Amino acid sequence: MNEMVAIGDLRRGMFVAELDRPWLGTPFLLQGFLIDDDEQIVELAKICQFVYVDRTRSVGSQFAAKPVEKPDPTVKRTPVVRTVKLMRSGKERLPDFFEVLRVIRAENEKRPIDRATIARSPVAGIGMATTRLSGRTVAPEPGATGTTATDIRNRMREDRESVDDGAGLFDYAASWMKPFSDWFRGGAAEVDLKVARRIAAREKAGQSGGNNAIVVYEDQAELEEEVLRASPLYDEAQSTVERLIHDLEDERAPDLEKVRASVGGLVTSVVRNPDALIWLNRLKRTDQYSYDHALDVSVLLMVVGRHIGLPEMHLTMLGTAGLMQDLGKIGLPAELLRKTGGLTPMEFERFKTHVARSLVILDSNSEVSLDLFDIVEKHHERVDGSGYPHGLTGGEIGLFAEMAGLADTYCAMTRDTSYRSAFNNQQALERINQLRDSKFSANVVDQFIQCIGLYPVGTLVELNTGEVAVVISQNRVRRMKPKVMVLLDHDKSHNRYPPTLDLLYDPSAPDGSTYHIKKALAPNAYGIDPREFYLS
Repeated sequence: MNEMVAIGDLRRGMFVAELDRPWLGTPFLLQGFLIDDDEQIVELAKICQFVYVDRTRSVGSQFAAKPVEKPDPTVKRTPVVRTVKLMRSGKERLPDFFEVLRVIRAENEKRPIDRATIARSPVAGIGMATTRLSGRTVAPEPGATGTTATDIRNRMREDRESVDDGAGLFDYAASWMKPFSDWFRGGAAEVDLKVARRIAAREKAGQSGGNNAIVVYEDQAELEEEVLRASPLYDEAQSTVERLIHDLEDERAPDLEKVRASVGGLVTSVVRNPDALIWLNRLKRTDQYSYDHALDVSVLLMVVGRHIGLPEMHLTMLGTAGLMQDLGKIGLPAELLRKTGGLTPMEFERFKTHVARSLVILDSNSEVSLDLFDIVEKHHERVDGSGYPHGLTGGEIGLFAEMAGLADTYCAMTRDTSYRSAFNNQQALERINQLRDSKFSANVVDQFIQCIGLYPVGTLVELNTGEVAVVISQNRVRRMKPKVMVLLDHDKSHNRYPPTLDLLYDPSAPDGSTYHIKKALAPNAYGIDPREFYLS
């Protein structure tokens, strides 16, 4: 239970979970924050008279554990098993992370990726001349009659104008979304205060508001536990992407219900612990950009959506959009997709037609909502009007489409391509930050960077002892103190059984100092293969 604290009684180390006013229009994060300095208290004093503090998420002398409830002897309870079965030993216990990684590797060896499908992927050299779905043909030539994004959108609206989409799975046009989007774009002054108060009342009361309330998520599972639980869900998502490619290459309308079902499984994992799917994105890569990029974007969109407090229904929509938004590239010539130099104006015009192709794929299913359609259609738009296909600006794009575009950009930066090596996380975030208020809204960029963090999951870091570690889990209260697995000793020799350190608890090093991160490293530092370092 949160404790009400007057502004004058606030201290460093307290975790502010709620304000006495809506979060909208304040300079603070939607999901609370830890007080690290007196300046934050001064800022709070300008806008609040009191706040609600969560002692279980506070640190130092301000921390207080959750009270233990005495069991009711009249009620029979089923014990909660927080253990997992390891390998074939039959033992039931919570494994350490290194053991989990060995389990995942064994699973990967049992389930090889369908190389026949990958060999036919557009990156591997297949480019369809046309894509035929639901009896319609999308010609590869740009500007062909009836094939632009506007043509398809108008036809789609006509097809659905008689359908009541108000209770649809992906309808996010509820009144709460308007002030939420305005806040991200710095337009909090225009927010309807009555709507904002209703949001705050729902948030404080813990009511869902019919999927329209901002949700405050807490991790429900340990990383080790969730990685094993989510592994088959991720395998299913990979299989879904493979089937999508097969269907499109064979000119069949894809099974979007299967896509939604797969994404729904991933959402349950993101809600329990978002770090698990980020790890699985690393552990189960196929080394084929077209496959991996779709899942990278899908997972990242769901993780960012969780960070800003979106309901699960919207996380599912974002995850589905991430998988679907660039499928139209399958209809482009392989030489265009593989080109290492800059595109000519004519080539770029042809490349941009992949948006219309993606819309045709969506339009092949009559139950796809216009909201999902909007994300796919607009994720290449930019707030300064430099994007495509319509050259939209500012609020014309929509919050979710802008989030999808930013996730797409970040994931492209952090993966190797045919024309450049991947940026490390710090380089990518620096470039993303340079795009604020030009390509993307400042508040969207700020929340994205806050979610990713300086040391995201999978980052190689050097500790103050000279040891090299990999970040295995974020600390969502103090981002600078994640949980790490130590791969190399101080002399850079490999640890056969890498130990795990939770920097939040200031563990002591052999020399008596306190462990902390000295700096981030390149993904291949000291000859470490980022695909294999977890099994060194």
